Amino acid sequence: MVKVYYIFREIDDLADFKENFFRTLLPMMLQAPGSLGVKITTMLPMSSDMSQDVKGVQMVAESIFETQVAVDQVVTSQVGQKLMETANQLPGELSIYMGEEKTYSPSHLEEHPMNRG
Repeated sequence: MVKVYYIFREIDDLADFKENFFRTLLPMMLQAPGSLGVKITTMLPMSSDMSQDVKGVQMVAESIFETQVAVDQVVTSQVGQKLMETANQLPGELSIYMGEEKTYSPSHLEEHPMNRG
């Protein structure tokens, strides 16, 4: 699974931001070719001693795709260009990352013991 992360920070009015996000950007993200869905996480700091890179992060949207090819097709499409324009018009600072997801569970340790000499 491949994800595109939209990381929003330094948003002055989070309620207004969310209203605009859910009305404009989210529908485009869900209609992007190859989209499997979108997860939204509202961030709450757990430490007052944070790196400047993450300080002020308030919301993360994960756009989920099955393959890298699907992401590449969206990025080069008119839908992808419109999506980026809309995301960049929302208030606050935006950073975008792409990542490949792998999930591990406690049973993984039983199946593949680590650090055993």
